Amino acid sequence: MEQEKKKILEAIASGHLTSEEGFQALQALERSEKINATVENGEYKQESLVATVGRVLEKAVQKLKEIDLDFNFGEAVHVTEEHTVEREIKNVKVNVSNGSITFQPRSDRKVKIFCDASVYGEKEESSARSKVAEALRVVEEDGSLRIALKNRKIKANMTIELPTHVYESLEAHTYNGKIENTSCDVANLKFKTVNGSIFLKGINGENIEAETINGKVQVDRCFGDVCEVETINGKIDMQGSYNKTDLQTTSGKITYQLNEPLTGELRCKSEAGKICVTLPRGMNIEGEVETMFGGMSCKLDKMEIIKEKKEVVKKEIHFTTKDVTEHRLTIDVETTAGSIEVVHPNN
Repeated sequence: MEQEKKKILEAIASGHLTSEEGFQALQALERSEKINATVENGEYKQESLVATVGRVLEKAVQKLKEIDLDFNFGEAVHVTEEHTVEREIKNVKVNVSNGSITFQPRSDRKVKIFCDASVYGEKEESSARSKVAEALRVVEEDGSLRIALKNRKIKANMTIELPTHVYESLEAHTYNGKIENTSCDVANLKFKTVNGSIFLKGINGENIEAETINGKVQVDRCFGDVCEVETINGKIDMQGSYNKTDLQTTSGKITYQLNEPLTGELRCKSEAGKICVTLPRGMNIEGEVETMFGGMSCKLDKMEIIKEKKEVVKKEIHFTTKDVTEHRLTIDVETTAGSIEVVHPNN
């Protein structure tokens, strides 16, 4: 629960939650921790943890969903701005207070930055354009590109078109908006939004970190070494191949599909959501699967159960598969109030 507490504190610090709302959310998290401890000690009480988790996040999540309305009040003037960077760029960092961020590949050697802005509190295009020009910062230095627009009264949807090659790092942060990267290869990627989804598709690289408080995360056909995904309120949908994968959500479903055998580690955790894991044949798999209040289905070829527990409030399986292969995958799948499914394709 420490990560959930950290995110609530960050939301308070950024002004997205009042101190009272944040305090209530933290209290509810502490209550859910006590329920977990009670269940583990065998003193089960009738109150469902699903309802508890729902109450933990209900007010906080509703407030996050209203961020767009909080930011965008009154009339707005729409303006656009474009920047071009002709030097070779290896690192890109984008920081926007209010708006989405999209990375796309382009065929030539120029970096193109498109800012599609709605300026609130202004009535004339000239004054709105001046506001954007004052707020938008585009700085290129020693192969690094920094883009920032931190005026919350400007909803700025940023599109960054990048020449096709492998970048050292891509970082993006927004409080209110989605973040997307389609086919821009990067060694180290770090995306973070408070209220919005994250979408990654067709990326080759080493490390991925994707984090949101309120929104879903989708990773589609991406490949690399380490993938870490975390959300408080939202589902996680991943299809890709990483040696180490860590997927966590407090309230949401996790769907994970591995298409090719590999050697590595997989960890999936949800407090109040179903977890579906689909694994290819041709691997030795050692797994620990646990749920307190949900069902469990593990159907893998050549599976041997090492340890199994089937109690009213806790189900647990420790298993291994025996296949003639060099690939070995260790999986740890856990949910408190959801069901778990671990299968091969077409099972």
